[in-house]
Amino acid sequence: MLSLLLLINIIGGCSVKDNGDDDNTPEITGAGTSTPESPSGSNKQERVEITRDLTPAEIEAWALGCSAVPAISDRMYGCEPYKFGMFNNDVVSATIAQLMLSSSWGCEDRDSLLKTIDSLIDNGHNKAFVEESTFVLSLSDSDYDRLLSEVDEVGAFMVPFIKEIAEKWGDKEVKAWDWFRVIHLAGWGYVAEFVDRNEAYSLMENAILRLRSTFTSWDEAVENFLDGYAWWTQTDVENDDEEGEYSIRVSIYEIFKDEISLFNPTVWASEFIQAPASGFTYDDNGDGTCTVTGFYGEPYDNLVIPDKINDLTVTAIGDAIYDFRDFTGFYGTLTLPSTITSIGLSAFENCNFSGTIVIPEGVTEIKVNAFGDCYDISQADFLGDVPAIFDSSVFRGCAEEFHITYDPAKSGWTTPEWNGHPSFPR
Repeated sequence: MLSLLLLINIIGGCSVKDNGDDDNTPEITGAGTSTPESPSGSNKQERVEITRDLTPAEIEAWALGCSAVPAISDRMYGCEPYKFGMFNNDVVSATIAQLMLSSSWGCEDRDSLLKTIDSLIDNGHNKAFVEESTFVLSLSDSDYDRLLSEVDEVGAFMVPFIKEIAEKWGDKEVKAWDWFRVIHLAGWGYVAEFVDRNEAYSLMENAILRLRSTFTSWDEAVENFLDGYAWWTQTDVENDDEEGEYSIRVSIYEIFKDEISLFNPTVWASEFIQAPASGFTYDDNGDGTCTVTGFYGEPYDNLVIPDKINDLTVTAIGDAIYDFRDFTGFYGTLTLPSTITSIGLSAFENCNFSGTIVIPEGVTEIKVNAFGDCYDISQADFLGDVPAIFDSSVFRGCAEEFHITYDPAKSGWTTPEWNGHPSFPR
């Protein structure tokens, strides 16, 4: 990160604009002003100040929303976006959380965790941002131009970015960047067994009340958090490709922001309405049908995906997104809806289903790795014709004894092998 000292050394004897104050403290342009309209404006709520204590359900709803973007982006490391603390509550997760706290934050125990959280509340990374932005905004036009002419490649995009977000957010600065991470740390501390659940609630509530009094919606708070992330990681947001860490996080929020089990909009309103504890996530196709995208909550022994969800006919299982395996944790059988026609890209990849998968008659498309590396699936029983679209990797990495069965009255099937798999007529 460009330090204030570095900026001062670069600019040398440049003067600052006179703001009329006796102590010549530079004025931060935009301080105290409202922020620009959020990108979609879709989940802004009329906020009423809360004078009562937050309930555990409210705190957990806030925790899920503040943790969702990093939890989804880091799913490959074991993070669980629908879990309090971003992990399952077990011995393995406790070890992972302890390692994360130690390696990334230097938190080896309860005391060091509490000290770190306390420092983030009022004097975290935002303090450094304020120092840098105050200096940049204090420069005269000529000194600003001189600074840009002398900084390195990183400084060339970071100095304008610091100026831009300082003017954009005013006295909100990049406070969500620190306050979201207070919630992450408190959650990890719970998983790591440094604090109990009630202590984690108390630590989170301190940050939640600040977030709620400073911002008005998930759109606004997450945007501030992501601006803070881009500042801290020195990301050139104008040129960050779609595979960049910043761009991935922006895309994750755009994809999941309407998922009320993650981003419950009522946490910003006077009356909190708790979202369902578990269920299916889906996209409404707008024609009376939907595409199932996942399941959240505690997994059961078996998973049955219904033919209808909220009066919408299930016609497809969607693609997996950013290594976010939407059906992990199940160890029993999988029952697909009889109404589906399509199974998406990596839809069940690396899931723990076992036994026989029955492919409904109407399925015409099964995409790449749909059941890839489902090591315990031993059989796929097709009820209909050969799907018109079927990638050779659909069942890659299934059980060693994996085979296909089919109705001999249906078209396209061959025996003793079909598409590289042993196959048998029923």
